[in-house]
Order: sequence, then structure tokens, then C-alpha cells
Amino acid sequence: MQIVPYGHMSWLSERQAEQVARLRASVLWPALVVILTFSILRSHDVLSTTLYIGLFCLVLASLMSSTSAYRRFDQPTMLAIGALDFVAVLAIGSLPGAVVAGALVVVPGVWLGGVFRWRGAVVAGLVGAMALALARILGGSGDLQDLGRISWILIFGVVAAVATASTISVWIGQVDRLEAHQAALAAALSELGEERERAVTVVHTVDAGLGALGADGSYTSLNPRHAQLMELAYPAGHQGRVDQLGEIYAADNHTRIDRDRLPSMRALDGEPFTDTLWMGDQPTTRRAIDVSSRPVHDSDGGFAGAVIAYHDVTTMMRALAVKDDFVASVSHELRTPLTSIIGNLEMAAELDAHDTDQLPRLLAVASRNADRLLHLVSDLLTISQLRQAGMQLVPEAVDLSALIDQSVTDISVQAKDRDVELTTRIQPGLLLVGDRSRLQQVTENLLSNAVKYTPSGGRVWVTLCQKEGDTVLTVTDTGIGVSGTDQAAVFTKFFRGRNATDRNLPGVGLGLAISKEIIEAHGGTIGLASSEDVGTTVLVTLPSGVQLPIN
Repeated sequence: MQIVPYGHMSWLSERQAEQVARLRASVLWPALVVILTFSILRSHDVLSTTLYIGLFCLVLASLMSSTSAYRRFDQPTMLAIGALDFVAVLAIGSLPGAVVAGALVVVPGVWLGGVFRWRGAVVAGLVGAMALALARILGGSGDLQDLGRISWILIFGVVAAVATASTISVWIGQVDRLEAHQAALAAALSELGEERERAVTVVHTVDAGLGALGADGSYTSLNPRHAQLMELAYPAGHQGRVDQLGEIYAADNHTRIDRDRLPSMRALDGEPFTDTLWMGDQPTTRRAIDVSSRPVHDSDGGFAGAVIAYHDVTTMMRALAVKDDFVASVSHELRTPLTSIIGNLEMAAELDAHDTDQLPRLLAVASRNADRLLHLVSDLLTISQLRQAGMQLVPEAVDLSALIDQSVTDISVQAKDRDVELTTRIQPGLLLVGDRSRLQQVTENLLSNAVKYTPSGGRVWVTLCQKEGDTVLTVTDTGIGVSGTDQAAVFTKFFRGRNATDRNLPGVGLGLAISKEIIEAHGGTIGLASSEDVGTTVLVTLPSGVQLPIN
């Protein structure tokens, strides 16, 4: 709190005003002790009313100065305190033998000098000396010798007041500079604290593990993401050692990292690096981590520790793996029918003119593989079109019963070759409005999957009927089935179940994904229920819509 000055007064803070009041008290009480001692030794009338008045004025002024240090000063209060000091000098100085009361001149000098500086010091010394001289005259002791003492007291009072004012001016200037420095330091500390809080918030918010190592290998700080990755790499708990082996694997996701190649050990060696690792005890749940480290140096250039950053790149790594698998699978799927087509055509071309009975068989094999190749390319084009423009339908009146009959007829050759029994129960005359080619693509995908994933000697049932105004298509097989874990992803693009990949069955994982897009574009639903080594049932429900006659 600042004190509002009047006239030539300077601004005083509460601390400065409190110091002035303390300085006044430090010179007041010794002066009173001296005065009372001399008064007792040289006068029998030390308990006179005049002495009480002087003491009362001093005590009152002291109380006012000490309590005023904690509130806003005003000019009347400050002048009243000085006036009480002068009245005390006048009262005590009028007592017989109390010439030493001149020491009290320092008291108003300290007060007024501290508050009003130079002007206050000079005025206090002069007025104090005059008050003391007047007191001696009123007391009847104003001889020349006494007046001489008063003159010396006058000089002493003025000098003491001026010295006090000078000291206080210097001190207040130092206090002002100190307070300014403290304010600047407080502002800097506050700004530094805010910057630190922002930095801590950023470090704790980013989706990257950040850790700092000291030169002795101890972890000095870890953000929450780093702690989570540590739990993944050390499921049994981390012991706080940088050389502790954990579930950390190389970029191939198989080779376990040895002690010397641990990220923390490499960082402690001062090696700047960027690498890709896998963390986790189970291959299916491991996380791919990009880890990088940079050393930290002190002001002399010595090694002071390192900072390690971990970025989870599992999604990208798995996407790259899926892409590689897709490229490999598509290449295989394209190469296999092409090889068969080329091989059978070459054999057909080499037949003798007299050995033409093999020609139909060779051309039939080439034709089936060409159809397989066409089907694969069609699926790839469909996925590309869906990604670019979404599902585009050409609606028309469709006899779904006839369409499925034709698809069953087309797949029956493949079913016979695989020794799979194909049974149908199709309600005739089920009409709806839809895209004929897209609906045919769905039925071909479902029937092809059922036959392809059913071992020799198995069965496939195809049922089409109308229930509660909807057209329901069911395809059931006794095939290899889909595991419970894989069922949630069977309608995902390029996904292939573990049962299919383990048996090296052909396919790229597009049929069900495309079928789902087509059925949903028609306002229908598609679902799958399956058990491993038991079979699979795919259920398609389509709204019948407007029943249009076939022309």
C-alpha cells in the first residue's frame, strides 16, 4: 500500500512508514530514560502533572505513528504526531533540572525528517529548540548558561534531524530500488512459472512418450505417455535401471533387443539416433514405436544426460504390412489364373490336327480362369470406384428369384469340381427395384465364398424367401468357418480370416466388403454368424420396395 504525499512529501510504502515509526521509537525511549533519570536525581517533583502531560503526549504520538504505519497516512495525522512531540518537549523541558529534555528534539526531527525529508528535519530542529527554550523560560530557568546549553541542543537537534533525514532518504531510495527489483523478479518468476506450466501441460498432453535421463542414468522426468509405454515394455515392472531388459524387439518384430542396444543405454552413451522398435510381450498386441534420442550438454560442453522420445506408429506399420500383404496377395491372385490361361492356351495351340478332343477341356479351363481373373479385376475396380465416388446404382425392376437361380447355375460347375453339394430353396417371382449387376455381384460373391471355403464332401444351402415385406437371402455352408475374433472384421476391405490364410486359400478379402456396400446402398442389411470348423451363415435382408412387373 502506498502513502499519498502532500506538498513535497515522497511516496512512502507501508514498509517505509513502519521503518520511520520504528526509528522514531528507537530514539524516543533512550531519551526518556535519560530524562527520567536526571529528573529523579535532580528534582523531587518528578511526578508532576506537567511530566504526565509530556509523557502522555509522547505515548499518544508513538501509538499514532505505529498504527498509522498500517493504514493510509494523511497530512493532519502526520502533523499531529509532530505537534504532540513538540508539546512533550515543551512540557518536559519546563521541569526543574530537565535541560536534558533537549534530547527529545531528535524525536520530532526523526519523524518529520523521515516523512518530509530535508524541510521536515530543519523545521523540526528549529521548532524543537525553540520549544525547549520557551519551556526553560516558562520554567524560570532561562539563564545564560542554560540558554547556552539550549543552543548546543539546538545545533545537536538540527544536525541529528538532518542526518536522520539524509539516512532515511538514502534508505528509502534503496528500498524503492529493492522493491522495484523485487517486483521485476516477482513478475519474471510469475512469467517463468506460467511458461513452465505451459511446457508441462504440453509435455503431458502430446501423444508421445518423453523421458529425460541424467548423466548417471537415472530418469529425471517422464510424461504419462512414456510411463504407459514403459508398462508395455516392462509388464513385470521397471526397476529404474537403464540396462534392464524388457519386452523390446527390433524392427522385424521378432528379434529381441540385447542390453547394449536398448534405447536408454544408447542414449546414456551420448549416441543420437532414430530407430523403430516393437514393445509388448504378445506379438498380436505389440506396439510399433519410433524412438529417437538426443544428448544434453552442460555449459562446459560436457555430457549432462539425454532426452528420449517415443512415438507410437503401430497404425502406420500395420497399414504398411496390410499394403504389402495386399500387393503380394493380388499379385498371386492375378498370376495364378494368368498362368493357367497361358498354359492351357499354349497346350491347345500345340495340339495335333488329329488330336482335337482335348481342345474343349483346355479352353474350358482357360475360360474358368479368365472368369476368375475378370472377377478379381472387377472387385478391384469396384473398390476404387467406391473410394472415389461412392456406390453408384442404376435402379430397375429385378426378378431376384431368377437372378439367384442363374448365379446358382453358374457356380454349380465349381461346386461339382470341389465335390460340394449345392441345395436351393428359392421362392419364385420375388421382385424388387435395384441395380441388377450389383445384386448379381453380391450373390456371386456369397456363393463363391461358400463353395470355396467348404471342404470336399460339404454342403451349401441357398434360401430366398419373403418375410414381413422384406426379401431375405440366406447362404449357409459347412465350411471352415470364421473365428470369433475375426468375425468383427470380415466386412473390412482386404481382411482375410486366419482360417483362410492358414490354408493358403485364394482371395484378397474384397468380396464381403463390396457386398456390404452394395446391400446397404439398397437400404438393406447383411450379417454373418459362424463357428470354426462348423460352418457359416450369411443373412441378407432387402426391402422389397415397389413390386414392378417384368416386361
